[in-house]
Amino acid sequence: MKLDAIVRGARERGPVLMTVACAAATIFILSLGPGTLTSHAIARPAARTVAAAAPAPRIQVIGQRGGSDWGAADTVGAIGKAAAAGVDGVEFDVRMSSDDRPVVFADEYLGKATDCRGAVAHLTAAALTRCRLRSGGTVPTLDAVLARIAPTPTHVYLNVASSTTLAQAHRIMDVVTVHGMADPWRLTVLSSDAQVLAQMRVTGARDLGLVFADAAGWKAPYRVLVVSAAKLDPAAVTDAQRRGHFVIVVEDHPTTLAQVARLHPNAFLADKVRAALRALAAAAAHP
Repeated sequence: MKLDAIVRGARERGPVLMTVACAAATIFILSLGPGTLTSHAIARPAARTVAAAAPAPRIQVIGQRGGSDWGAADTVGAIGKAAAAGVDGVEFDVRMSSDDRPVVFADEYLGKATDCRGAVAHLTAAALTRCRLRSGGTVPTLDAVLARIAPTPTHVYLNVASSTTLAQAHRIMDVVTVHGMADPWRLTVLSSDAQVLAQMRVTGARDLGLVFADAAGWKAPYRVLVVSAAKLDPAAVTDAQRRGHFVIVVEDHPTTLAQVARLHPNAFLADKVRAALRALAAAAAHP
């Protein structure tokens, strides 16, 4: 009889006891804070998990006209030594001679940088290779430069003059192809002229970049964007990179190198390559 009474009393009071127990457990859990049921908050209620920020990718340094660290700009020696030194890339300008052979020279006219006179386009390639650069060396052909750097893994940024015609674009790509450098992982064709880039695309160039000096350039439909003078700010750089662009800042841009490091473009086009490498490394170490 006593046992039956005990069992009957337990059954009658069971729901009440269960309700009280659940309420107590709920109050206890809530006192520990959110996330208690899915974390280790009970054992270490003060612990916080903070994801480590991934380090920003290193800013590449590209030798402008080969870079002055290794000799006179736009010469086989300087460009070849830069490539052998393992720079991330070399950039140089290509113009056409009067006999439609591509040569490596930055200016339209020869007088400022060489002992020759007149326009590059008015002399044959043979005559141009006899022009002495005031900084040393002679004007090289594109064929001579590519023959020197083709064995290296260095990426080439070929800056094609805005006066280049479609037929001349074909001649440039013929030389590039002979040296096995037409693949986009080896060659990027640059120009400040969208029409020239369109012509180079027709001739087989698969990686293109626009050199620009105004804000409209940020919206250009090319993988590579080279900022020569346009306003440079974090929002513009980040937005371009988010859209898949590879952003290069030129050394003579009004933004200082320290500011460039904080903006973190993909690459920096430098005349003094070693100095740029040191400055960027120092900026990365002390952000």
